[in-house]
Amino acid sequence: MKVSRRNAIKKTAAGLTSMMIAPQFLRAAEAVKPFGEDHANLETLTTGEWWKRPGNLTTPLKNGRKAAPPNLNIPRNQVVVFALYTQQNAVLKLTAQLFPLKPGEARQVRLELKFPKEDWKEVAQA
Repeated sequence: MKVSRRNAIKKTAAGLTSMMIAPQFLRAAEAVKPFGEDHANLETLTTGEWWKRPGNLTTPLKNGRKAAPPNLNIPRNQVVVFALYTQQNAVLKLTAQLFPLKPGEARQVRLELKFPKEDWKEVAQA
């Protein structure tokens, strides 16, 4: 089978998607120390009970001030940080980045479209 650029991209995307939804991947996302004991402080902003943690004030700024981490505890109807899209040959590709989810929150995103003179209509879920 000849491997074209298009097929390679498709297979890579499919492989990454299957890795993202694997149970092991979801368990790692919930781990308090996902990078092990050797690197326990590598990711502390969005792991563990991040919504209960006080600000991490260890980064000094000018004049002795300390930087506060970004507030990740935002209203739950605003968890989309950003979305990018491209369109080519009548194909629309979307990518979205979400804030960290709390335990028990659905790991599901839906795409809704609103056409003129119509209500919002759900067209896809991921």
